[in-house]
Amino acid sequence: MRSIIREHLRVFVCISNWLVLGRPKSFTLNFRQPHSAAQRAMLSSLEQSLRLWYRLASGHSSGLERAYGKFTHLHDHLSRLETATSQVRSHLDPYGRSSFSSSKEKPDEGPSGASSGKPVMCKASQASTALQVEPDRLVFEHPPSFHAEGYIADPLLKSGFLNPAHLRAPKEDWPKVRPARVMCSRDRLLALFKKWDNVGSFSIIPVSESEVKYRCGLFAVYKNEEKDRQILNPIPENGRAIPVNGSTTSLAHGTLLCGLYLPPHEELVISADDLEDFYHSYVVPQAHAARNHIHGVFESSVFEGWNCWDSKFVGKMVVGCFNTLAMGTSFAVEVAQHSHTTLLQREGCLIPTEQVKYRSPLPRGPVYQLLCIDDFCVLQRLPKELCQSVGPHRAIRLGFVLPRRRL
Repeated sequence: MRSIIREHLRVFVCISNWLVLGRPKSFTLNFRQPHSAAQRAMLSSLEQSLRLWYRLASGHSSGLERAYGKFTHLHDHLSRLETATSQVRSHLDPYGRSSFSSSKEKPDEGPSGASSGKPVMCKASQASTALQVEPDRLVFEHPPSFHAEGYIADPLLKSGFLNPAHLRAPKEDWPKVRPARVMCSRDRLLALFKKWDNVGSFSIIPVSESEVKYRCGLFAVYKNEEKDRQILNPIPENGRAIPVNGSTTSLAHGTLLCGLYLPPHEELVISADDLEDFYHSYVVPQAHAARNHIHGVFESSVFEGWNCWDSKFVGKMVVGCFNTLAMGTSFAVEVAQHSHTTLLQREGCLIPTEQVKYRSPLPRGPVYQLLCIDDFCVLQRLPKELCQSVGPHRAIRLGFVLPRRRL
């Protein structure tokens, strides 16, 4: 394995040098100069990274979890991109066939050939991440328990969370409705409704209170080998809602830490936590649940004896609703980020001078706090000699306690 890693490192360095030198077409033999201290440190760092990737590559593909579905179709996406890029390049070449094409010429069919002179269309890949809903692969273990209205400081967002009708744009601005589709059979949909109902995440409303063209669809996306993630598809409802994205701009991902410099004499203490079923822990009022009305009309007697049942539905046709915050709702990310931010700030976390977020300078440190919806991460730079004797920042201690507490 060591020899393979070293050979990989040599190839990588050779290619990098070739690119830096301007892609020369001839090889010039020079006496190799001894490596400087900086070069030796860089080679050591690259070799350690390669060792990590080779070690991780020996695991099962299921360990990639959500990334597995994306990597599965990566080759198809790259192939389509190569074809489209070749067509664009040929179309823009002033000496290519496209500049002299005539109506008699046949359009080019190869990825490396010239185009026919017609506008180049880059079609999206047919590979989709949307999967059929399999109730057995969806997990609902906890009932909604977090009352977010106590942590929403924005009056407009709070009003829209309690009653989504308050976030609707003027009727004249509503776009043409695009129908949403439920990607499962009727029997499987009922089985999913039962899983929702078992944890108090299901309600029913009369058909008269649900506009057909604004009902929601459902699909799933791959999460890992055992489970999928449920996504509500409320395209019609989202289309007539105004955008609310004040807190969304404070989202932070790990890529932002590329701007962090760690001196040789310091170490990084890290706390990272991910709340389980974050969206589905939100308690929503009936007016909110009614926005999550799903395509499919049933006789009310089907739900008799369920937790959602009420005698007022006797003899009526009803529609099922997802009775919590749904992934896919246009303001779901805003509600989640806003309420989680408020909760953490009330506990002394996410101080503005320490919070890492998009479109903002990286804090000076030594503490860096990142929040991305349900993921809370705190990092602290500490001198190596003090790491064992000095306690970490309070936010790091809270990072091990607070986010684990169910909302």
